[in-house]
Amino acid sequence: MKKFVARISSNVFCKKVTSSSFQQQMIPSIFSSHITNMKYNFHNNILLNEQTSFTEQLAALPDPSTLNIKPRRKKTIPEVPRNKTRQTWRDRPKITPKFLDTCKSVTYRQVHIQQSPKKVLEVTNILKGISAKEALVQLRVLEKKVGPILYKFLRGCMLNAENVHGMNADRLLIRECYVNREKYVRRLRFHGRAKLGIQHKKKVSVVVKLVEVPEIEGEHRLGRYGWTNKTWAAVNENLLGSESVEAEEIATPEENTTTYEPEVAEPVENVTKFFCGVI
Repeated sequence: MKKFVARISSNVFCKKVTSSSFQQQMIPSIFSSHITNMKYNFHNNILLNEQTSFTEQLAALPDPSTLNIKPRRKKTIPEVPRNKTRQTWRDRPKITPKFLDTCKSVTYRQVHIQQSPKKVLEVTNILKGISAKEALVQLRVLEKKVGPILYKFLRGCMLNAENVHGMNADRLLIRECYVNREKYVRRLRFHGRAKLGIQHKKKVSVVVKLVEVPEIEGEHRLGRYGWTNKTWAAVNENLLGSESVEAEEIATPEENTTTYEPEVAEPVENVTKFFCGVI
């Protein structure tokens, strides 16, 4: 079957066209009418031949300003009505790194922490970019071995910054908190059958950089996450009792009018007689 199809195809497609009638009728109708007399239709139905020059073609083109061409429609996003009484994230002021460079800062370092750098780094990554008060809350509830160590260290940093450098402890922001590896100490590790091994005592140091951020109008929170300024203000009012108390409500201690008579000690002779059984 394949051979038969191949023969038919070769006979049909490979046969030379020699009839003069085909050349006289088909070729002029297909090619000559489209090639020799080629014309281009423009906006105003202007017919231009191939013989015209390029400058003549440009001169014959219509003026674009006279054409009734509609411009492309631009996508307009409708403005969403916003409630101006409520503050959104667009309205909140943003604390940029350039702004923090102008603020007062102080750096502290805690050395000889006996813990691996990987474990301490998991804790320090939590403290980056949050307020110092919020960091104390995080470290207090953190179930890590290094948590109490960093809590005491950060609390001492806040006290030092407030008392020595005159900074406001409530406005301190942890800008940097990273871990440095110290020299590992080699120690003997005892194995069974009178064999020994070597173990490494890992130690690290933690560096904290505190920045005092001034109060900004419209600020929602100091740091990335945690309590808002409104919540902190409510807590401070409850703890400090900021409500004023009138002088009449203050209780004065009552004067104690009772008198106590001093006890007179017994003579030594009566005591010796009592123990000796004379009395």
